[in-house]
Amino acid sequence: MGRIVAVLFALTVSAGCGPDRFVCSSAADCDSSRPGGECEVNGSCSFPDDRCPSKRRYGEHAEAGLANTCVPADDASSSAATSDDASTTDPGGPALCGNGVAEPGEECDDEDLARATCQSGGYDAGILRCSTDCTFDTAACSNCGNAVIEGNEVCDRDAIVDTCVSRGFVGGTLACADGCGAYDESGCHNCGNAVIDGDESCDVELGAASCLTLGFASGTLACDAACAFDTTLCDVGACGVDPMPTAGVCPPACTTCDQDTCQIECTAGSDCPGGVVTCPPGWNCHISCAGPDACASSTLECPDLYGCAVDCAGVDACYQMVMNCSETGACSLTCDYRLADVCFGATLMCGQDACSGQCNGTDLVIDCGDSCECTPC
Repeated sequence: MGRIVAVLFALTVSAGCGPDRFVCSSAADCDSSRPGGECEVNGSCSFPDDRCPSKRRYGEHAEAGLANTCVPADDASSSAATSDDASTTDPGGPALCGNGVAEPGEECDDEDLARATCQSGGYDAGILRCSTDCTFDTAACSNCGNAVIEGNEVCDRDAIVDTCVSRGFVGGTLACADGCGAYDESGCHNCGNAVIDGDESCDVELGAASCLTLGFASGTLACDAACAFDTTLCDVGACGVDPMPTAGVCPPACTTCDQDTCQIECTAGSDCPGGVVTCPPGWNCHISCAGPDACASSTLECPDLYGCAVDCAGVDACYQMVMNCSETGACSLTCDYRLADVCFGATLMCGQDACSGQCNGTDLVIDCGDSCECTPC
């Protein structure tokens, strides 16, 4: 009879707990090769483990949901589920913070963030961490643009700690770059340090420049507070004669720079159509409007003092475009003769210097104004 009961008990355990489940009744039933084994009240073996608050961890053959987890410090195993159905086994009891598993009642546990991120919490960027009390630590998360320096941000909108001067410049306005991870120093300058650098034309001193080298007949050249040439005391410029640019670092507005000339290439896919294209100061400028609608309905602004040339090629490439020549720089607009409508409705506004338009039969309006030498279509 005893043997029959034992067989029935073994079958019951096998059917209800699965082949990996082992039920103990005393410490002697636990793995003898691992010292310190104890049989918990739920029938699962546990073994010493200093990493657990209770100093004990369930064995690998404990009931479903408890295998290899820490035994609760308050011996919560007594309230563990006793169901023989492994699919409905619920370890129950309070969540154990510090066991590395985000359990019900915990936002996270150590490196287990339950798949949460700074972004899922409504932040723009950053690294989400878990606090020692198993709640989210968002100190390293950030929202760029809220004017608060947080997380890994260096600055945020108007929240700027440094200044242009503290970063080694003479003056200017320091800004925060997109993403809040760096400063934008484009508004800083070294004008006033008596060294001509960056895009400066002069700096206290004029270098080798004079009214004569800038294309004027005579006069006195000066350097203004923005380190640009002040030609107010120069006489009327020599018609069609432009100064030699000092050149330097190629400005961002240029597609490329060829010696002393800034090359700007406009296509249908660029920002040119319908926009304002401004040549940088201190450079000769050549704007290429290549392809259909490349500069259609756009406004082209030429640089002061220096030469400015625009070429149009393509169907409606310069349709209803307006080209504004500077007062003191030579200016020219060329329309590809092979396309009659390439410059249809375009306007060339001349300055005081030489100005010419090669229309080639297109409908182009040229306003000579006070140009010293104007070549209309």
